Amino acid sequence: MSERSGLLRVELDGEVFVALCADLATPATSLELPQLTEAERAVAGLVVDGLSNGAIARARGVALRTVANQLAAIFRKLRVDSRVGLVALLSRSSPMLPTRR
Repeated sequence: MSERSGLLRVELDGEVFVALCADLATPATSLELPQLTEAERAVAGLVVDGLSNGAIARARGVALRTVANQLAAIFRKLRVDSRVGLVALLSRSSPMLPTRR
């Protein structure tokens, strides 16, 4: 694991768990993601905060399908294929994202 971020592997009672560890001292708020719309940046920030699609939809006052479509667009534009990939990418590049904090 690097000093700033990486993967942490933990074995507990014969089960292996892997956690993505990010540098929490450097919030994901220093660069912009011009390829994303304002709404997509907001959704990405809520994903980084750990919200589910349903919670994101409620927080933004939109339909669950809208969130799913926005996530698909985010994944396509940033060339990631999952929420974990998105969080890993954003923790490495520290983009500017609105968050709940």
